[in-house]
Amino acid sequence: MGPATVQRMETLAKWLPAGTRYLLAIIQTFFSHTPEQIELKSQTLNWKGKARVVAVANGQSFGHKIYVAPDATPDDGLFETFVAADVPLFKFLLYLQKN
Repeated sequence: MGPATVQRMETLAKWLPAGTRYLLAIIQTFFSHTPEQIELKSQTLNWKGKARVVAVANGQSFGHKIYVAPDATPDDGLFETFVAADVPLFKFLLYLQKN
């Protein structure tokens, strides 16, 4: 969903603040993007299902304050994994803002 969101953001009015355009693009993309069936496996994770977003991060956030890994630190040598499954819009937006 990430690349589609950025692409959609570029089509929105440039006079809008970047944060507003990003949020609007996320919401618009949410309704047009179909969650994809994926399977994630690691030493500590085994997950299978439909996902809207999968992010692997060594920092807490990306984009405009999208907190995908609030406990991540860039110097611990670990990656944090964030999976947004096939969830309703309100829940999806809440997940993205938890910090």
